[in-house]
Amino acid sequence: MKRIIFGFLILVAALAVGFSPGSAAWFSDEEVSLENALAAGVWPIVTIISPLDGEDVSGTVEIAADVIAELEVSQVDFYIDDTSIGTDAKFPYKVKWHSKSVANGTYTLTVVAIDSAGHTGKASISVDVCNEDEGEDEDEGEDEDEDD
Repeated sequence: MKRIIFGFLILVAALAVGFSPGSAAWFSDEEVSLENALAAGVWPIVTIISPLDGEDVSGTVEIAADVIAELEVSQVDFYIDDTSIGTDAKFPYKVKWHSKSVANGTYTLTVVAIDSAGHTGKASISVDVCNEDEGEDEDEGEDEDEDD
């Protein structure tokens, strides 16, 4: 798996610095390495680990992210739509979000990582908030008892 990811990163870096399939000189003049990929400016890379894209969430939700960066990660910011819900500066990067603070519906969760040089990377997914209305269940049970 590491080789696949590394290979993909090298390809992205090659494209970022102008490598074209007809010019193999890029590979012969420079050592193909993760260091070259990082120098191409493709970092930091953010992956949202949980929740999953499209997942139904309710109550308190732990949002976790992974960040790959050459430089030290200064902070990782978490957003629901455009509203900040927290920041974490230490790995593992995570925050807890109280989904009852919003109405049921679909929201965009975005995680933005900032490295020590100020470079940013971000990832976004959608989550469906599906909180039950606590008062409805209790009221329905009381109505049934009153009819007896």
